[in-house]
Amino acid sequence: MHFITAIGFDDTYIYANDPNSKTIPRKQAASKFQKCMKRAFLFWPTVKESEPEPEPEPSIGTPAPALEPATPATPSGATGDKIIDISKWQGKINFDKVAKEVAFVIARAGVGSDPDPKFDEYAKAMKDRNIPFGVYCYSYAGDAAKARDEAQKLVQRTAKYNPLFWVMDAEEAKITTEAIRTFANELRNQGAERIGCYCAHHRYKEYNYDSLRSLWNFTWIPCYGSNNGTIEGSKKPSYICDLWQYTSTAKVAGISGNCDVSVITGQGKSLEWFLNNDGNTATPSAPVEQPVASTQKVFISGGDCYIRSQPNTSGSIKGVAYSGDTFEYGGETASNGWLSIIHNGQICYVSNKYGRLV
Repeated sequence: MHFITAIGFDDTYIYANDPNSKTIPRKQAASKFQKCMKRAFLFWPTVKESEPEPEPEPSIGTPAPALEPATPATPSGATGDKIIDISKWQGKINFDKVAKEVAFVIARAGVGSDPDPKFDEYAKAMKDRNIPFGVYCYSYAGDAAKARDEAQKLVQRTAKYNPLFWVMDAEEAKITTEAIRTFANELRNQGAERIGCYCAHHRYKEYNYDSLRSLWNFTWIPCYGSNNGTIEGSKKPSYICDLWQYTSTAKVAGISGNCDVSVITGQGKSLEWFLNNDGNTATPSAPVEQPVASTQKVFISGGDCYIRSQPNTSGSIKGVAYSGDTFEYGGETASNGWLSIIHNGQICYVSNKYGRLV
C-alpha cells in the first residue's frame, strides 16, 4: 500500500503525485477515482436530488417522436373544477377521488433532464380514468444546450401518453432568457404545438419574460399571498397570465398532503382551450345567442373572487374577477344577492360580497 497526493483535476481526470512515478504526474479518470474512493470510505457525497447534473448537449438531428393531436377531453373522467399540478411529492394518489375534484391535471414529467420517478405511474392512472392532463419539466437550464436537452427529453418521455400540452417550469436563478427561448423553440421542433411557460413571479423581470411571452401559447404564474389554501387569501399576480397558481397548501380529495391549485384567469386561454375542446367538434355547433348587456355595471371592490357558472359556490369556476375590475351586468340578481355578469360572452355570476352594481 502507498499514498498518493492529489494535485489537481479537470472535467475528465484526477491528477496526483505518485511515489512510484516520479517523472510525470499520475492521472486517473474521475469516475474511476470515485469508485475507488467509495470502496475505501464509508460514504461519498451525493448529488443534490432536486438539481440533476447538467447533461451534455444532445447530438444534432435527434429524431422527434410522431405526435398525435391532443385528445379532446370530452367525455372527461374528471368532473370537478380544480386545476392541480402533481409530482412525486404527492406520493400515493387515489385518482378515483381526484377525478371528482379536478377539471384537469398538470403532471411533472421531468426534473432537469431526468424523469420524475412517479410520472409513468400517474400518467397511466390518469389515462385509465380519462382524466385530462398536461405535463411539465422543472428546468435547470442555465444555457441553450441544457434547455434543448430538457425539452427533447420532455417530449420523448411523454409523447406516448398524448398529453394536452407541454410546460417549461422556469423558476431557478440559473435559468436565462436564452434558455427559455430555446426551450420553447425545441418543444416546437419536437412536434409539440401547445406549449406554456410557468414563470416565477419574482423572476419575471429577471428573465425579461415580456420579450418571450409570444413564444408560448400560455403563461402560468404562481403568486400566493397568505397561501392559506383559498383564493380569497391570495394575492393576484402583477403580470397578465392565463393560469394563476394561487396556493400550494390546498387540500384535494385523494391526495394526503398539500397540493398546488391554479385557476384560469380569463385574461387569456379558456378552459375549453386547455381541454382542447375549442373548435374541435365533429359537426358545426348551432349558433349561440349572445347575452344582451345591461346599461349597468358590476364593480369588483371587495377583493379577488371566482367567477362561477351558477349564483352559488357550487357553480363551476369560469375565471377570476380581480379587485378593481368592471363587468357588464347580466340583468339578474339572485335571491342570495349574487350578481350576474357577462364574462367571455356568457352569463356568469359573482358574489355580492365582492361585487356591487354601479
